[in-house]
This record gives sequence, structure tokens and C-alpha cells, in this order.
Amino acid sequence: MNRIRNITKIAKESFRVCIKNRDLDCVLSMYHKNAVLKGTFNKKTVQGYTDIQKYFKKLFKRVNDVKFEKGEILFSRGDLIFENGNYTFFQENGEKIRANYQLVLSEVRGKYKILSHFSSLRWCFYIISKYGYIFREVLDFSIGNLPLLSNPFYMRFGYTTFLV
Repeated sequence: MNRIRNITKIAKESFRVCIKNRDLDCVLSMYHKNAVLKGTFNKKTVQGYTDIQKYFKKLFKRVNDVKFEKGEILFSRGDLIFENGNYTFFQENGEKIRANYQLVLSEVRGKYKILSHFSSLRWCFYIISKYGYIFREVLDFSIGNLPLLSNPFYMRFGYTTFLV
């Protein structure tokens, strides 16, 4: 587990440096070529370098730093690492914006790349099926009408994750 924690620590610090330096090439180098991103300041989910690049160009106009505050590795299996937590974005005007994140890192030719990155001001949950499919749903402050899920499942409040 220490190896996995070290991988995520290095990835998060590298991400922070890319954001602080507003280095678009640096940010893009961290993402898998087919990565999926739902950014904090974007209502839609994007996929691939072109759309991820557009998102970060806009982000760099308003954010000059990010600080990862808390993260928890939910699981690692094979070449995948799944972590969630929270971070704070620092804006040019001095305002701080706290958001939740969920990252899926995947090993590609010896380097870990971001395969999926979800970030939101709202609470969220992922459903990961035993077949590896990832489904995302966003919750406000109510968890009513959730479907009955088969066991085993893992649930955390704040970021609620079910493994089905």
C-alpha cells in the first residue's frame, strides 16, 4: 500500500506544479489519451486531449494554484488506482474554492496516467461494477430513491462509493 500511496502523492504534487505554473503541456502529459474529465468549473464531461486542453486553458484564466487536502485510496487492482478526496483551488482574486475529486489512475508504459478525473462542488458517487464499468451519479444533499444494490458495497459519506 505504501507504493500505491507514493504513486498518488507524486501524481497530485505533479498536478499541483502543472496548475501553479499554468503549464498546459505538463497537465496534458498527466492524462491518458482517452481520459474522461468532469472538471469543477465545467458542467459537461469531456474526453480526450483536445477537450481536456480546452478545459484547462479556461481554468488557467481563473485559477493559479491547487492544494490537495485529503485523499483516500479506495482500492487498487492490477494497474488501476482509485482515489477520492478534496482539494482547494486558489483564484486570482484571492477566493478559495473547495471541491471534491475522484481520480482513476492507470499505468501506461511504466507511468501512471489519469484515466478518469471527476471534480465537483457537489457530492458524488461512483458505481464500479465487477466488470470494470464506471457509472457516475451526482447527488445534492439527499440520497433518497437510490437503487437497491447487491452486496458487497462500500459506502463513505461525503463521497459515496459503491462497489457492486
